Amino acid sequence: MGLDVEAEIHGSQGRPDMVVKFRGHIWVMELKMAKRYANADECALAALNQIKEKGYAKAFDEAMLLGLAIDDNEREITAIRAEKKTV
Repeated sequence: MGLDVEAEIHGSQGRPDMVVKFRGHIWVMELKMAKRYANADECALAALNQIKEKGYAKAFDEAMLLGLAIDDNEREITAIRAEKKTV
């Protein structure tokens, strides 16, 4: 299938929760539990900002950065913030 999923790849400033590679595309993901934030969108934004601030996608020329908020009661993704990183 060609799907490559790596969890918590070590970097100089921390590690993203997940990196997915598929057919030349890369997704860098950070997941956060929504209960620690006022709402799910704020949580997803905090996750996206963490990816950017800590340079989790620095090793890739192009990647989709995904901040995901997870509802701990429902155990599902409740909000997503995405941004494309290009050179």
